[in-house]
Formats: sequence, C-alpha cells, structure tokens
Amino acid sequence: MRALLLAALAVATPTLAQDRPAPVAARGDHVAISVTDLDRSAEFYKRVFGFPELKAPVKNRRWLDLGGGFAMHIIPDRTAPVGVDRGNHIAFAVANFDGFVAMLVREGIPFTDFEDKPSTIQRLRTDGVRQVYIHDPDGHRIEVNDAAPNR
Repeated sequence: MRALLLAALAVATPTLAQDRPAPVAARGDHVAISVTDLDRSAEFYKRVFGFPELKAPVKNRRWLDLGGGFAMHIIPDRTAPVGVDRGNHIAFAVANFDGFVAMLVREGIPFTDFEDKPSTIQRLRTDGVRQVYIHDPDGHRIEVNDAAPNR
C-alpha cells in the first residue's frame, strides 16, 4: 500500500501553486490624456509641474517626462467635455507642498479639497498626507500631495 501511495505521488499532477505562471513584473509606463489644444496643455504641465519635454516619436503629440521612466502623452483629440467624477484623477507628489500651494496662489490657479471647497488643503488622509486638487486647461482633475517618496 505504501509503495502504491508513493508511486501515485510521484506521478501526481502539480499543485495549484506550481500551475500558476510567475508574476508579471509590470510597472507604469505612461498616462495619455486627450486635449483640445496640444500646446496649451503641454505648456500648462511644464509651467505648473516643471515636467521636461521628451521627443515624441510621432507628429502632433507632446510627451512629458513625469520621472522614474513614466511619461505623459498629450494627444489633441478631445471632442467631448471631461467628466466630473471626482474619483477620476491623476496624482503628483511634490517635495515642497507649501511652496507649490504658494505658487498656485501667486499664479492665480484655483485649487480645492476633494469635495471642491475652494482654496482648501485636504487633511483627511489617515497617513497625514496633505492634498489639493486643480484642473488642467481641459478640466482633467489633478491631485497634488506631499506624500513621502518611500511609501
């Protein structure tokens, strides 16, 4: 009986863990946004966030370097308004949050908290991160926070 059990184990099919493929080592590559005015949008992101421009390999596109090998592809094909769902947004962390908010005030760029209360800094996250929300020229919602870079 023991020999039969050992023989059965030797030819048994692999376990579920053995059947699973190795995890894919995915990382972010880029985010693409549709805009109505290519140059206006590219200049907004360069001016407000200081993102350097990358050479786009296709015409009528602007690519910006968001850091860490992650890029923004700006595509001039927006024909419908941007939705108003507060949950849909892109977020950027800044090293000097207070300086960034001061720049928004100085430049006259409106900001809100998550609930759209004007000129309000969000302090509701349990990890203590502060946030503000702005909109780009096409209305894309952008969160800016002071999240630690090593989270």
